[in-house]
Amino acid sequence: MTSNDEIEEISSMESEYQWLLQEEVHNVLKELKEMLHECGKRFRTQATGQPARPDFISYENNIDAIKAEKFVLQSANGSDQVRGIITLQGDRISKADLTLRLHRNAGSVLKTSIREDIPWRLQQVQDAGNHLQTAVEQVSIKDIDYEFQSGEEVSQLMDEVMCSLHHGRQCLLNPSKESLPDIYRNKSTHLLNPPLPPEAMLNFFIHCNKLVMIAYYIHQIPASKSAHHRPQPLGTHHKQVSTFEVGSSRFEVTSQYLVESVVPWLSETLMYFTVALQTCQELKNKIDVFASYQEAKQEH
Repeated sequence: MTSNDEIEEISSMESEYQWLLQEEVHNVLKELKEMLHECGKRFRTQATGQPARPDFISYENNIDAIKAEKFVLQSANGSDQVRGIITLQGDRISKADLTLRLHRNAGSVLKTSIREDIPWRLQQVQDAGNHLQTAVEQVSIKDIDYEFQSGEEVSQLMDEVMCSLHHGRQCLLNPSKESLPDIYRNKSTHLLNPPLPPEAMLNFFIHCNKLVMIAYYIHQIPASKSAHHRPQPLGTHHKQVSTFEVGSSRFEVTSQYLVESVVPWLSETLMYFTVALQTCQELKNKIDVFASYQEAKQEH
């Protein structure tokens, strides 16, 4: 027979389990919504707990509310081959003054700019905002009066939220993977004022908490010599020289220069993603404790 102590323990565990499902889960969801709302203030999404339109990155309901900040892009090794002063506003570089020392002669310096009316879009930030928005919708789908029926239901919800948060975090941690031909054809590059000369191209991307710009110096390989060159794909964060093809033309990257700047709000965003993931995992761990207890009880 079951002892009084065992009956009391079972009753206590059942009470704690019901409290977890009815109270603690909603407390965690509320905490997550508040956290993601703060995180969402830098994104052009409705990451505020309100329903979003399906194309939530295509409208700009809060871009004017996002603080525009200036950053100086510099080389880690002190090189002055490439410099930049940029204005970052959420997922866009709204203005930039760039200086490139060209290789055609020692004193050749090009100054060019990004115009405010034609900003440079940062796809990684847009994508991170979209995943954040999905996470907000997921934690908001159950209202405060909803009664969760099982730990499995809660764990499934947390898995979905964590998947969105993980993808959003990875968007910022991993440099974008544009190929050299894609960078060469990038419309934003061709909208610089004045335009870049044929021997230069550049790209912006996010790496963790930094905004990075790489300037590539290239030359076209004459057709008579191109047969001796084999194209070797090159990611934007690599340093080796490479060749690439655009249509029937082949180009060689003769050198490249990386400049960067730490963006404090990216550090904050990554922190919010990380803490939110930890919060979800902690709730899952609590659910697992009760699941293990119930399994052990059924075995006896």
